[in-house]
Amino acid sequence: MVFKIQIVPFFQAGMDFYRAGNFADAFGPNGFGGLPDWFYDVQFTGGKGLIDPNKTAISTVQLDPGTYVIEC
Repeated sequence: MVFKIQIVPFFQAGMDFYRAGNFADAFGPNGFGGLPDWFYDVQFTGGKGLIDPNKTAISTVQLDPGTYVIEC
C-alpha cells in the first residue's frame, strides 16, 4: 500500500522527534515535512490530532459507507 511507504516512515519519525521534544526535526524534512505533496489534499474527517505524551484523547466520528484509512 502506498501510504505504508510514503506516509508511515515520515509520520513515525515525526512522532518520535515530537515525543523527544525535538520539534524542529519533527516538522523538518526527515519528519512530517517529508510527507508527499498529495498528503495535504487528504480530507481529514475527525480526530484530535497530535496528543502530548502521557495524555489521552477520545473521538467519536460518524462515517458514511466508504473506504477509509484510520491511523492512531
